[in-house]
Amino acid sequence: MAKSGWSRYGRSAAIGGLAAVLALGLLVVVLGPQGLVNELNLLTRPIRTRAVSVAWFYKPPVDGTTAQSLAKTQGIVFLTKGDEKFRDQLRAAGYNGKILQYVMMNDIDGPAPPPAACDANFQPWPNSAAYEVGDYCSLPEEAFLHNSSGERLYYVYDDAETGKHYYQITNPANKAWQDLFIKRMVQDEQTLGYDGIFLDNLDVQPYRMTHRMENSDGSMQEFDDEGYRQALVQMMQAIRPHLQKPLWANMVGTNNDGSDWDLFMPYLDGGMNEAYGVDWMPGYLGPKDFQGEQVQAEKVLKAGKGFLGVAQGDQGDTERMRFALSSFMLIDQGDAHFRYHDSAVEDYQSFWDYPELHVDLGDPVGDMQEDGGGWRRDFTCGHVKVNPSDNTYEFAPDPNLPTCQH
Repeated sequence: MAKSGWSRYGRSAAIGGLAAVLALGLLVVVLGPQGLVNELNLLTRPIRTRAVSVAWFYKPPVDGTTAQSLAKTQGIVFLTKGDEKFRDQLRAAGYNGKILQYVMMNDIDGPAPPPAACDANFQPWPNSAAYEVGDYCSLPEEAFLHNSSGERLYYVYDDAETGKHYYQITNPANKAWQDLFIKRMVQDEQTLGYDGIFLDNLDVQPYRMTHRMENSDGSMQEFDDEGYRQALVQMMQAIRPHLQKPLWANMVGTNNDGSDWDLFMPYLDGGMNEAYGVDWMPGYLGPKDFQGEQVQAEKVLKAGKGFLGVAQGDQGDTERMRFALSSFMLIDQGDAHFRYHDSAVEDYQSFWDYPELHVDLGDPVGDMQEDGGGWRRDFTCGHVKVNPSDNTYEFAPDPNLPTCQH
């Protein structure tokens, strides 16, 4: 009978002998969130590379983590225009996975809160498609979205080094905006050397615009919710034929019904859920939302697309991390990646590594299945179980299974 719990394996020898020794020194089994028992027979199993593909999103580290370290630990990387030096350091250090260029999809940096006069000399931040001097002023008023009073929707991002940035929301159905987006992204594809483009804030549902802007008043002048979704489809239909490399997006505002990404996935090569597995802090997803989230992720992966699940949590909350990681293992296959971090800490610019991320359960022997009010998935070297009703998990490595042969 398989033993349940967490087993902390050593890291890949490529990461360093000391790290492997430290991880093996922590070898314990945690029965769900409670209890510890010895698992000495697991020491006979060879040290292997990490079982989970970890993602880096979306600026170079500021915590002292080196390009050499990330090159050995990451499965996919997202960086912003201007980060090409660090990207090249990753490549030189041996990283051979995808590195995508992070770009805001419909958020552009403006000179001041609207309706301030246009500054023709304004230099926007390079993290949107309107990044050249003059781009902002070239757009007509119809290229922006407005609240019910006719004010441009905007929010403020306050950067410690460069001050306040006033991001305004563009109209995805506007041809002038589509044309500018295509022009800049084709230019970047051809000159910057990234492996594709990652769009931040593809608003699957427009809650962000109607409720989270500085001047949101519950509605948009241009669209209702479904009208906005169709406008996004128009934009994707316009830009996709011009982009030759992979296109991923952060799918914002999902209602976790298991299908609201479907409208956009024909135009994308991958999608990210930025509150995966455990919702935004400090909450956990209820059973219905949990199931919808998992169904959507599994659907994306089975279609041959990529998936990134970013679980939000405190660095020291290993129980939350383990629950999220167990949830990820229910759907992990193909081009799937995971990260545990707090979006409010250094804008993701620190690397949180855990011995648990190096556990190897072998290959899945089937899909996730309902099990006693929760979900279970079997692997050649163990199984995982997650119950969103009471936020419990079980991670059960079992090297003695007849299918577990290395």
